[in-house]
Amino acid sequence: MSGHFEAKKIAWRQTKDGLVLALAVHPDEMPKEMALSPLNTRYMIGFAEIGDDEKPKETGSEVGRHAGQHEDSGCAVVPATSSSEPASGSHKRWSEMARSQQAFLLCRDCDFWIYWGAVDQIHAEKKLKQHFRIDSKRDLDKPENHGRWDEFVALYHLHRDRLR
Repeated sequence: MSGHFEAKKIAWRQTKDGLVLALAVHPDEMPKEMALSPLNTRYMIGFAEIGDDEKPKETGSEVGRHAGQHEDSGCAVVPATSSSEPASGSHKRWSEMARSQQAFLLCRDCDFWIYWGAVDQIHAEKKLKQHFRIDSKRDLDKPENHGRWDEFVALYHLHRDRLR
């Protein structure tokens, strides 16, 4: 599951487990899968403050933004599961997905952006195509690219898992 929604911060408090952030989400914007997921399901969250013009506010920081960035880009909200386990409600394990699908999901992952030195999804996709010398993520499904892609993903997962 991935997606985005608008929310308002209504409260936060500190507990023994960390900070608890309470957000108010309009029922029409709440992803059904998220609403129905069990308690303690983990999510990766990307965010941007919304200005009066309904667009993300500039923060003055270059993290997550650059000149010419697509206005609607944002982080994916995806369950943080291991690469071999299906996400809650998911139909396929990571290893069962086409490599082009894996690339699509990785390029929406904010942690991957940091690892890959990208500032948004569009930049991550561009860098990925340049790195693999491909015109489309679908080219990763060709057998000649399988080994390089699998090694690339294994290194990213190793890096990601060390940070947890």
